Amino acid sequence: MDSTSKFHEELKSLIGGYAHGIYAITRSFPKEEIYGVTSLLRCSALSVMLNYA
Repeated sequence: MDSTSKFHEELKSLIGGYAHGIYAITRSFPKEEIYGVTSLLRCSALSVMLNYA
């Protein structure tokens, strides 16, 4: 595996961990925030990951 593909694999792993971390954190938010801040944070986390892909 060359250094470029190794870099991209590591980056994908970090981005995936970031998205999973955001979901784990927002699970503890109050239920009244489900369509407010929670939704915005989750959407932005997925956007970062999908823009890379």
